[in-house]
Amino acid sequence: MEVYGVSLRGKNKEYFKEVLTVASHFSRLQEMNYVINTLPLTDQTAHFFDGRIFHHLTDAGFINVGRGASVDDHALIQALNQGQISFAVLDVFNHEPLPEDHPFWHHPDVHITPHISAVTTPEEGAACYVETLKRIEGNRVLQNKVDFKRGY
Repeated sequence: MEVYGVSLRGKNKEYFKEVLTVASHFSRLQEMNYVINTLPLTDQTAHFFDGRIFHHLTDAGFINVGRGASVDDHALIQALNQGQISFAVLDVFNHEPLPEDHPFWHHPDVHITPHISAVTTPEEGAACYVETLKRIEGNRVLQNKVDFKRGY
């Protein structure tokens, strides 16, 4: 499988055949069989996945394990109905819990998962906590820091 990424800088990373910038990724979308959203929610990513992106796809699978508000629900439904998206696996939504009358519940090509795309085991959580505490007490640089200017 060839894996492509999209980022603000387009800096290549291990395991990716190519990393495109947000501005240049449209040129490659028509080649994609699957699109996987792992975006954080920022001003720049709100409704990032909209009709402009879906328009470039043909029969692609769409998986959202990023943030729900990074997807325009109406545009996704249209893309599913028009065959631009062949199926969608959705773990997160604009409004949670997903309202009972939302069209995602009844669409035959939408698969809903219970917001568990990144399960953290108790052991992983405890190990992260202990490592963070050791770094704080040792006055060492913390891992997994949030950059408030970037929004993630």
